[in-house]
Amino acid sequence: MNKQKVIIWGFKPENGVLKNTISYVWNSFYLAFKYLDYDVHWFPNEKIDNFDFSNCIFISEAYDDSEMPLNKTSVYFVHCAYDPSRYIGKVKKFIDMRYNLKKIDHPNYVYELDKEKTKMDKGCYYEPSTNQTINFKNKKVSYEIEDFDKVYIGWATNLLPNEINEEDVYYTRSNNVYFLGSLSSDGKYANVKLIEEFGNECKKNNIGFGVNSFVQNQLSEDDYIRICKESLLGFDVRCENDVEWGRIPCRLYKNMSYGHLGLTNCYEAYKELDEHCLYRDNPVDLFYAAMEKKDDYEFIKDGLNYIKEYHTYVNRVQSLLKVI
Repeated sequence: MNKQKVIIWGFKPENGVLKNTISYVWNSFYLAFKYLDYDVHWFPNEKIDNFDFSNCIFISEAYDDSEMPLNKTSVYFVHCAYDPSRYIGKVKKFIDMRYNLKKIDHPNYVYELDKEKTKMDKGCYYEPSTNQTINFKNKKVSYEIEDFDKVYIGWATNLLPNEINEEDVYYTRSNNVYFLGSLSSDGKYANVKLIEEFGNECKKNNIGFGVNSFVQNQLSEDDYIRICKESLLGFDVRCENDVEWGRIPCRLYKNMSYGHLGLTNCYEAYKELDEHCLYRDNPVDLFYAAMEKKDDYEFIKDGLNYIKEYHTYVNRVQSLLKVI
């Protein structure tokens, strides 16, 4: 059976620099499809001539796909598809690629997910179309429309399976802990206070603590991985909103795949990973639990191999292909 061409659309790097979170995600999907020997192309959100876009699998986000060609021979996975009427009736199959959250109340999405009824694979849930007309509503649009397929998918580690190495469990760490990511000091996604609480416990125990803001100083993939591996601990703390919604962060998958003990303050993430990580509901307790467990190499190795088996973008690609 011939494999369909795969089109990654939008948020393409400029001069090799990835632009934002979705740009990193699209890069990982691109590499995973390549790993699986697909003919995959990544286009910027521009008019493209002299390319046959028929019979393809598209992956896009609604905020950067205004120039994406729509045709009735191709399948479209669209993330943050706040206006599905743009695609329905114009393509062979439209699949809303949603966040793996137990609930969300956001301008793009308002939903609750019954994970017991919709689980398809680890990290992936699926609601097929009812083939009925539904009332679709979020904070941008409200109308009646033909129902559509929905796949709820968590992101994953940016390492391919062959790049995940058990020996990284024994990597020589520094006496510093680093947080590399987005920072917010106020509003629904405020996380600075939580990160500072974790950092303060590091300092009390004579461990250095450093923060790199994604917005102020964007790191290359190689530098990100190197610094993460050098960190004494690989931790993630979610803001109150994320804990309530049950966000499973890619940072947790990444840290574990780099050989770290997985650390989270989000119970939903802990359960999603089948308890292969460590959970405490506050940064202070999480720090001390981590210090007690950080040399439990067998537990950490089990976590690394669990990520390798179930939570790479190769896994995510294989899940998406099931719903076509």
